[in-house]
Amino acid sequence: MTPKTATGLILWYMNLFGFKGVTTFWKQIYVLDGFQNCDWLLRHERTHIMQMEREGWLWFHLAYFWYLLRYGYWGNPYEIEARAAEERT
Repeated sequence: MTPKTATGLILWYMNLFGFKGVTTFWKQIYVLDGFQNCDWLLRHERTHIMQMEREGWLWFHLAYFWYLLRYGYWGNPYEIEARAAEERT
């Protein structure tokens, strides 16, 4: 999937939380301008798409937000898996 450059509300959200990329619930990757070809970031965001496909759309989102509440962003198992994917070549 080709990432789109974030604009409007998505850009506002990303700037608010300091994200360079985000994957939406409709499986579209948005990145900050200048990050369209950033390999590590695209591996991270594509991992979230793979997680949605593996877990099922609804379960992924329910579990993601539960983990977010329980463990925070950095401790969220889905984010840990996505960060590990950043290192793969």
